Amino acid sequence: MKPKLKERAILISIRSYGESSLICQCFGSSLGSFACIAKGIRQQKQSSTLAALCEYEMLLHEPQEQGLYTLCEHSLLQSFSEGVCSTYLAAAFVAGETLTQLILDGVDVPDYYVLLTKYLSFLQVQQQNHIMLWWRFMLRLFRLLGIPLQLCQCSLCHHQNVLAAAYDPHSGETICANCIGNNHAKQHVFSDETRKLLSIINVIGNYLNTLNLSKDCILEIDQLLLDHYRCHLHKPLNLKSLKVLEQFY
Repeated sequence: MKPKLKERAILISIRSYGESSLICQCFGSSLGSFACIAKGIRQQKQSSTLAALCEYEMLLHEPQEQGLYTLCEHSLLQSFSEGVCSTYLAAAFVAGETLTQLILDGVDVPDYYVLLTKYLSFLQVQQQNHIMLWWRFMLRLFRLLGIPLQLCQCSLCHHQNVLAAAYDPHSGETICANCIGNNHAKQHVFSDETRKLLSIINVIGNYLNTLNLSKDCILEIDQLLLDHYRCHLHKPLNLKSLKVLEQFY
């Protein structure tokens, strides 16, 4: 049998498998997104120590069936799920769900792992506007992926230090107010509220406790981020937990 692999990982989701096992979707500090099977663990007392949004040190056997690692041993390092509210849980799961859909170069994985752990740690102590922290998470994720969201440069006239007033859903590129209607592509024009928010979104952390946003504005920002990801990585992000998070606003 192959030697065991030690991996530090955050457990994103769990589902039952058979009568006694669990399938765990994880994001690891070196493996990135991976799934493992915990065989027979539901019949053991230690099954209660496996919980979503917790960080573990795991001993794994490399995949032998269905592409799954086998979980041999695990020890809890920290929990990101104690004493938190429903909006926190939804915001935490949406970040984990986002990362599990990425195919990453192994060299870069530690940077994404740090991004996730810092996000979950800060999210825990924030009392409101959790969705804004997900926006900040996505902006940082885009920079790591090499596809930063350019909000101060028009994709048509190429002027810099201009406020984004619209964007092209087919390219994900932003457009200034002077260029709205200047090409034949479909454009989504931002509401005044969204324009103001986009002007401060890169420092949104300074406004977490003071902003009170409309549902329409939140949906508009969410769609911008999803379209930016889809246009640049050529695949959609399917985030069930984002729909749950949006229901709280």
